[in-house]
Amino acid sequence: MAKTYHPIPKIGTGRFGFQLAVRSRLYAGTDHLMIVQNTGYTEDYKRVAYDDIRYVTVVQTYGQIQQGMAAGAILL
Repeated sequence: MAKTYHPIPKIGTGRFGFQLAVRSRLYAGTDHLMIVQNTGYTEDYKRVAYDDIRYVTVVQTYGQIQQGMAAGAILL
């Protein structure tokens, strides 16, 4: 049986710490969320059931902007 996933736009997760080459996407399934983390060479898939999610916190953060500025300074 084929599962259908719908991408959730503008939402992604990062890995632990400072990794610039990791891209992540979040997909909604019928009974779980699928997190896909891509490094360019490998892809990691994680499934999280809706029943296992206790709460969702939405916080505005500038961490990605700071990481991008640090990476830009290193590249220069």
